[in-house]
Amino acid sequence: MKNKLPLRRPLPGLLGLVLVAVTGCGAATGDVTGTVTYQGKIVGSGEVIIAASDSLPYYGAIQDDGSYIVPKVPLGSAKIAVVSPDPDAGNDMAFKMTKSIKPPESTPVRGDPSKWFALPDEYRHFDKSNLTVTVIGGMNQRDIRLDKIQGIAFVCFTTTAR
Repeated sequence: MKNKLPLRRPLPGLLGLVLVAVTGCGAATGDVTGTVTYQGKIVGSGEVIIAASDSLPYYGAIQDDGSYIVPKVPLGSAKIAVVSPDPDAGNDMAFKMTKSIKPPESTPVRGDPSKWFALPDEYRHFDKSNLTVTVIGGMNQRDIRLDKIQGIAFVCFTTTAR
């Protein structure tokens, strides 16, 4: 006697696996990292802000050595702004606000004030900075060189995707 069990069809299961592989295996974000310099000098404080493909801002602090990392940025085209406020700018205000209560134990320092220098205002604005990046999955190396010569802004990227 022959076994009359119905033959199972592998096609629906195979299609399900393909669908999961296509939609669920790719990275939806990437990390953007690099260094920031202005006219060859390291920018040692501030933030790199990325207006990502989802129209939301993503932030990464600039370290003393000029390095930054903006984690989990959605994939696609994005605009970049760089801000580096004076590290001493808030110290007087913080003291005035706490003077009547108690003196501050320690005022947070944003970068080394002796190494800080002002960046041109256009780098603070996404539409004026002309800084862009295309984010791909994984780590995105983007060194941002800000150079301004005689009123003309030159922006250079060193790009390597890992």
